[in-house]
Amino acid sequence: MNIFKVLSSGDGSIKEPNLSAFLGYLLNPKADHGLNSAFLEKFIEPFLKIDSESNPLKKLFSGIDESTDEEYVLDLSIHSRFNVEVVLEKALKRDKEDPARTGKTKEIVDIFIKITERKKKGKEDISYLFSKEEPVALILVENKINYDKDCINQLLEQYNKSLNYLKKIIVIQEDWEVWQKNICTVLISPYQEDLRTKFDGFRINKDENGNRNSIFLSWGKNNHESKNSIQHIILKLLEENNAGIIAPIPSYSIDTLRALLNFIENDFSSDADDQQRGSKGRRHIFNTFQELENSGLIKYNNITTRLISLFPSIEAKFPADDVYIQFSKSHLASFFLASSRKKILGLSNINRSVDLSKNETIKEELEVRNLKFKEEGNFYRVPLTDKVSDGDISDSDIIDLAVLLY
Repeated sequence: MNIFKVLSSGDGSIKEPNLSAFLGYLLNPKADHGLNSAFLEKFIEPFLKIDSESNPLKKLFSGIDESTDEEYVLDLSIHSRFNVEVVLEKALKRDKEDPARTGKTKEIVDIFIKITERKKKGKEDISYLFSKEEPVALILVENKINYDKDCINQLLEQYNKSLNYLKKIIVIQEDWEVWQKNICTVLISPYQEDLRTKFDGFRINKDENGNRNSIFLSWGKNNHESKNSIQHIILKLLEENNAGIIAPIPSYSIDTLRALLNFIENDFSSDADDQQRGSKGRRHIFNTFQELENSGLIKYNNITTRLISLFPSIEAKFPADDVYIQFSKSHLASFFLASSRKKILGLSNINRSVDLSKNETIKEELEVRNLKFKEEGNFYRVPLTDKVSDGDISDSDIIDLAVLLY
């Protein structure tokens, strides 16, 4: 069951405020999702890549792993020295005397993240528990699940109104100066080239204080924003959970994150939408091969029958909760690992081939087995034939190679 698809079926719908609320829930280290601050830290990571002297998050939250010399986000959990407050639908009212905008009297920030810090004076000093929290950073998040050409103007209004609002309510000058310098913005939206261009203009055209620390996150992975996406954050968390790099994520949260991945992959559509638009080339995601087979989408012929008959055998070699299968018009069936979104193999009905993700071990194995193949982008393409002869891939070859890609 995919709770997101269920709630968006019939007369129901999941809209931007619903997904903003769920994102806010994942970003909150104090929530009961069991992720602690892992999602928030992945969310902040793209800020570390902004090479700017005025980038507050890079200065405040980055550390260096001495073993790999890589940057990472410092611990923002409830056990750290930082305190994180996540507020949804924060209204920023326009000052009556502010001539900057004559239209709306207020702007709504979808997710408002406030980070403060209690500074310790020494390892054994507990005075920080009773000290005033020092301002660290504010992150304003604007979420769009549909393309909105005016969202950059909205982002600018929110940024300016936040500065005006804070200036009015913060009475300590030193605190105001910190908040003013350390305000950051995040735009989450489906990727569009013209939107990205507008966003870059917004980010480059700094304010009067020389600041404009902003990042763009797409919802799903694409050729332009492969790592800066909500989808990538979730996939990375699931991968690190499987590898034991982070504290174990509760099973109910894993299931919910995978349901959200599926929902994102299908452009926030319900099952009814998928069925209605399936004939137009929409990708279909299934948890098991049996679900795909029961869907009635597969058109069998000699090649498809041969390869698809192998999928249950391949599934049996991997954890049941770590696989999913994608169906599309270009690929009749593609086998993925959910934790890393690594494509194990795919059946291309256009090229009549098995596509295997590039891997040096796989390449060596293909050569050792004397199999015909060629490189196509990120894959090794192995031709399929009706009858297997020398140089053609066999059923056992397919299973062995798929296992090597795990």
